Amino acid sequence: MGWNEEDHGLKPYQAANLSALLSLRNGANFSVPGAGKTTVTFALHLLSRDQADRILVAAPKNAFPAWEEIIDECLLPTASGELRAPFQTLTGGEARIRESLQAGGKRFLISYDQLVRVDSLIGHYLATRAVHLVLDESHRMKAGYTSLRGASLLRMGHLAIRRDILTGTPMPQSSSDMQSQLDFLWPGAGLGFRISRGEEPRKVMDGLYVRTTKSDLQLPERKRVFVPVTISDAHCAFYAVLRDDLRAQASKLYRGTSAKALIATRRSVVRLLQAAVNPALVAQSLDEVASPEKSGLLRAVLQEGATERVRQSAALAERLVAQGKKVLLWTIFTSTVHQLRDLLSHLNPALIYGQIDMGDEDDDESRQGQLRRFKTDPNCHVMIANPAAAAEGISLHLQCHDAIYVDRSYNATHFLQSIDRIHRLGLPDEVDTTIYVMQNRLPSGIGSIDVSVSRRLGQKIRNMEKLLDDRDLHELALDEENAPLSIADELDARDIDDIVAEIENRAPQLSDEEAV
Repeated sequence: MGWNEEDHGLKPYQAANLSALLSLRNGANFSVPGAGKTTVTFALHLLSRDQADRILVAAPKNAFPAWEEIIDECLLPTASGELRAPFQTLTGGEARIRESLQAGGKRFLISYDQLVRVDSLIGHYLATRAVHLVLDESHRMKAGYTSLRGASLLRMGHLAIRRDILTGTPMPQSSSDMQSQLDFLWPGAGLGFRISRGEEPRKVMDGLYVRTTKSDLQLPERKRVFVPVTISDAHCAFYAVLRDDLRAQASKLYRGTSAKALIATRRSVVRLLQAAVNPALVAQSLDEVASPEKSGLLRAVLQEGATERVRQSAALAERLVAQGKKVLLWTIFTSTVHQLRDLLSHLNPALIYGQIDMGDEDDDESRQGQLRRFKTDPNCHVMIANPAAAAEGISLHLQCHDAIYVDRSYNATHFLQSIDRIHRLGLPDEVDTTIYVMQNRLPSGIGSIDVSVSRRLGQKIRNMEKLLDDRDLHELALDEENAPLSIADELDARDIDDIVAEIENRAPQLSDEEAV
């Protein structure tokens, strides 16, 4: 089939995964980023063409380049034109997509957001052609019928001749995340129902998936460093007031189950996340919690300028750059991206966040252009990124070995996947990868949302460890993303319970081993 064995031969673990998946009618590849899920799936497509000669890959846009480049990476120039047919991206609305599907091509890419808008058209295509349907970053459909994305995929999935899902984090929140993915793979088999009844996902999934771990890849160990930050008195007082607001909102939630109370409580949690790192963010929604006390404290904090946490994050980046290193800074809030950009302007930072389009490498203002600058421009020393926009489909392990988490959310997938941007296959043995996690040092009894986030991330990662039998996850395994509509949408009831227990001093203490 023209496979380039000399430059891109399958590694033993990839060949083993391919063999296992070929033995299944539909399959799941839960390997860590960098293990070659795209390569294995493309090989699977080639070897399954007698069943389904067409392939449609639904993926986040950040994953498109990997699929677009797979032909040249894996196949020799002398391979037949049919085998070297490129992947075409389906964009531009229903009429244009219909035209592309009818033009004779057999390999297509479509974003999840675009698929939802043309689901009837895609469903008709699957029903009238022999198609191999692949979901890349399949955890994006974890909400199942409660989301447009999940509902569309569950309705059309059974129409494909073969189905495969790819993700390194198949259950970002809990075992229920697996239900929709299993029902997509094996409709009518009742696997999702068995999980909903409380069966262990690992038992239900036995023999139906493959996974290559970081231990299999023999990656050098990463280091994790917690950096405590002593905040100002005004900052601490403002945080404490918002903590009390959260406690009051949670009390209302526990007295009833109204959607309004849940929304209000989630907003309070997000405000506390904002207040912990950048109180200026709270000013945008202060009307909801306005009082003379809050307004006065906020003014006092804003007069101090950037918080100590933001300043120390920037100072740490400068120290690492002075050692000749390139540095990646992660923050969940766009305003903090801009704040760090101003503090580190002399280091010519690259930026990636939601408002920056994908574009191409020739455009410095696009995500691809920003990535190119960070990788190749010796004067671009730092990249400041939002995990929702950059924790997926990006490889920086050859250029950067130090990441600073200015803040983190409760989204385990964002955290795991973002670390894998710099800790993945191809990392030289002698290179140290260091993860710095900034955390506020608060007076006893106040209750730290940083500690709550750490505790919940640890619990979610350990849940995935039970499914995947991967010890690396116990030590902080790292993988992919979910891209929710907002940070508040990431919060489940247990996240809220945990932060309320933390601020009421009822939460268990974290051991060094449990901290994430």
